[in-house]
Amino acid sequence: MRAFSLVSFLFVLLASHMAAARPDGDAQEYIVIPTNPNDQVAVNNTEYALFTTSGFWPVRFYENSRSNTFWLWTTYLRDVEIDGVLRLNGVSGLSLNSRLEDELYVPTAPSKFRSSASPMVKSPHTTPLSIAKRAIELDYTTQKDAVVELVSISQPNTVADPTRFKDYVFETGNGGRSIVYHVEQGVAFTGHPNEFLNVADTHLLTQLSLERGYPADVDTSDAPFHGTCTADKAVGQDYGVSKRATLVVVRMADLTLMEMMCALAEVILDLEDYPERRKRAVVTMSLGGPLYDVTNVVHNMIDGLVGRIIRFDVPVVVPAGNSADESGREQIDCVPAIFASDSNPLIVVGSTNTTGYRSEFSQTGPQLTLYGVGEEVTCHSDPSGLPAINKEGTSFPTAMVAGEIANLLSYDTVPFDTSDGNLVKNLREYLMNGDGSWERTPGIRSLWNGVTEANNPPS
Repeated sequence: MRAFSLVSFLFVLLASHMAAARPDGDAQEYIVIPTNPNDQVAVNNTEYALFTTSGFWPVRFYENSRSNTFWLWTTYLRDVEIDGVLRLNGVSGLSLNSRLEDELYVPTAPSKFRSSASPMVKSPHTTPLSIAKRAIELDYTTQKDAVVELVSISQPNTVADPTRFKDYVFETGNGGRSIVYHVEQGVAFTGHPNEFLNVADTHLLTQLSLERGYPADVDTSDAPFHGTCTADKAVGQDYGVSKRATLVVVRMADLTLMEMMCALAEVILDLEDYPERRKRAVVTMSLGGPLYDVTNVVHNMIDGLVGRIIRFDVPVVVPAGNSADESGREQIDCVPAIFASDSNPLIVVGSTNTTGYRSEFSQTGPQLTLYGVGEEVTCHSDPSGLPAINKEGTSFPTAMVAGEIANLLSYDTVPFDTSDGNLVKNLREYLMNGDGSWERTPGIRSLWNGVTEANNPPS
């Protein structure tokens, strides 16, 4: 942690107090980029200028929770103050600190009327490749009478009717060597001790989470227990894909663009501290940012942070988004999913109904990697209540794909090339076109763990 002098401590205390009281009128929170973050005199002068402009002290953010290196500010500004701030010598740019979306879909009609009877948009690649055949002998374990979204993953690609299967058949090793970094506003794992059996001893907390005293095991998601539910789909015993992978919570304080950046920075720091986690870890983030603006420097900083993680040979899995049923928004259009491409192999996941047709809300486009079931989903959420049922959204298949990636990375022989710098792009190709998915309906490739009728015979 940073060592604070008394003056610095009082400054942070004052800044936190001022920032906590949101100003009246049309003021909104902005991320402010310094011209020279290493020039302490200029930083101090610019902070005072920002204060005199808006009446609120900016809050300093550092490169990560252990760093002494200043990175960015956040502060509240009114529309009439923007031009003046941009003219400050110590400011190189700013961006609205946009709210994120936890990709939980709130239905307006029964789900059976909201999935396409035929594929609305085809996956960008539909011809299976021969480069990634799962020619590996594996032992399998069966979870009897599993929830339908798990059953779909082990539905053999030779049987089109999903109703002929009731069990989830999975690799016996099931992620035992892997780490799942779960970026959210906490996970109530201590409230579900039997569901979350494999939890790391330490977790990653953003600067704001530390300052506010937010622990990893308290879920303060804007959509109640969204963090717990999505973590359950990745690593839960009853409802998760990877039963043995280790959960590391990456604790955000708020659902904001700044907190997404800080969370990704904590993952980067952890991978620098523990290089042995590279090639064995996956990052899952069931969150969507703002509409992408190519001129927005902060949006492109998100792209850069994701790229640094990928260069550590660690995949990042994000949702395609839930706005396809809004006019003009069928295509993926939000940060960070929009950054995915062959050269930037972010894993982007869409949603289908239980029979494999694309959900009406699920966005699509060339960035999409594959689909998973994102309707009628069941998960543990509030520790004081029963499991949540009938959840919908691209959040849930995102976490399930991350769970299956954890399984794949724990194989004795991983079924794709994992050489330095190639793991993530080859994983993406494997999921998109190889034996990590199959067309449960025409043009819609859904997550598959390679189980055949020999291990999972139909009824």
